[in-house]
Amino acid sequence: AQGLSGFTFFNCAASVTGVVGITTGGLLRPGGDGTNTPVNAFGRLAVSGNLSLDALGTAMFDFGSSPAGENDRVDIGGDLAIGGNLVLNPMATLDTSTPYRVFNYAGALSGAFTGISVPGTRYGATVDTSVGGQVNVLFSGGPSNLVWAGGSGLWDVGLTYNWNALADAFMQVDSVRFDDTSSLQTVLLAESVRPGRITVDNTLEYFFGGAGRISGYGDLVKT
Repeated sequence: AQGLSGFTFFNCAASVTGVVGITTGGLLRPGGDGTNTPVNAFGRLAVSGNLSLDALGTAMFDFGSSPAGENDRVDIGGDLAIGGNLVLNPMATLDTSTPYRVFNYAGALSGAFTGISVPGTRYGATVDTSVGGQVNVLFSGGPSNLVWAGGSGLWDVGLTYNWNALADAFMQVDSVRFDDTSSLQTVLLAESVRPGRITVDNTLEYFFGGAGRISGYGDLVKT
């Protein structure tokens, strides 16, 4: 077996021959990590043999707007033993009516994830293994519509209440709007943010800066 402490593929058709084990502290991530080129790329990984995920490892997947479109996935030619943490990252507004596939497997399935999270978002998720040969995830909840109010000027994730008359904080894939109602037109990006949509409807000039960046696959609308 190949024991892997970290495993990342960027937007490519990749394959591993034999048996793979993601051991303690290991990371299985078929897609990009948001810091490399291409940024936030989706990936497909093929494992010809068995795949086992250690109880202290992590499997991380990125998702687009459609289950039938581009998303991370792992195809396994043998058995799949799941365990550890399953971390799910929306890159756009998700479809909550249809499951997203994360694993296909040809052999037997065993185990269960010890934790499932959709960090920095308003989504929840459940795992469905009822269909043989598949592990799917179904999302619930959804993003909010936010209007930039200004406040401290920071755009971060879940920390600073600079939206909707200073009553709300941004969460990943929320839809955001910048218009002339804000008291401050300077926006400082404190980290990487992934809005589901950006609408700019302004006559006042906005300035965007800071150490972070805008990423993901959301729409940009200028009115």
